[in-house]
Amino acid sequence: MNATKTYNAPADIDARRSRSLVIGVAALVLCAIGFFINRDQFFRAWLIGYMLWLGVALGSMGLMMIHHLSGGGWGMVVRRVWEASSRTLPLLTILFIPVALGMNHLYPWTHTELMQTDEVLKHKAMYLNPTFFLARSAVYFLGWNWLAWRMTALSRSQDEGDIDATRSMQRLSGFGLVFLGLSITFVGVDWFMSLNRLHDSDRVVPAHDGHDGAAHPAVALRRLRQAHARVRDDVGLLPVLAVPAGLRGEPEGRNSLRADAD
Repeated sequence: MNATKTYNAPADIDARRSRSLVIGVAALVLCAIGFFINRDQFFRAWLIGYMLWLGVALGSMGLMMIHHLSGGGWGMVVRRVWEASSRTLPLLTILFIPVALGMNHLYPWTHTELMQTDEVLKHKAMYLNPTFFLARSAVYFLGWNWLAWRMTALSRSQDEGDIDATRSMQRLSGFGLVFLGLSITFVGVDWFMSLNRLHDSDRVVPAHDGHDGAAHPAVALRRLRQAHARVRDDVGLLPVLAVPAGLRGEPEGRNSLRADAD
């Protein structure tokens, strides 16, 4: 006969909540002070801190869906923690409002005069503009919140004895992992890479025509940011050279992988 155990919250849970509330209020006061001292730095710091906690919620939801897809008992112990973490997404959606309001302090492409004069940003205007940025962000949050809500509802149905809920969570997890992976990729581009008007992949150097050293007007090559060939080869050999000579089948004191002379 299986015994059912009921786990209750710790007796001092109210005291912990009170302390957390005090810490939260104190942090908000510090944020307000930083906002008036240096608004640009405030919004950058807010974005970094926001992404930290958003990563916790999205990572928990991803692990939860992996567990539903793979099955087994390995995730049963922390499954409730993952579910609780994913249910913070509505609050994280609200906390994104400062990022949306501070776009002019974060992203150079929100400035109309710069978009009109900068040749690099002109080519990105269809993608990097405030309206499309907020629309994409809305799609991300709608998808994340719906997944968290639906997975929680199915988990509750499973606890109540609904056998079909298990299969439903597996099917939803397959779609959810695809959406989660794609959305996180676009978030990295939208919210972080676009902080810089010029990415490394956009940098170009002129190609010379080989006659008078002048740059050919119709040719441009992407700058290759590689280490010196000898340095790169030496770094690649380090894991091999760290193995004792006896295990490599070479005589002691001899290194046949590199020539002594350049």
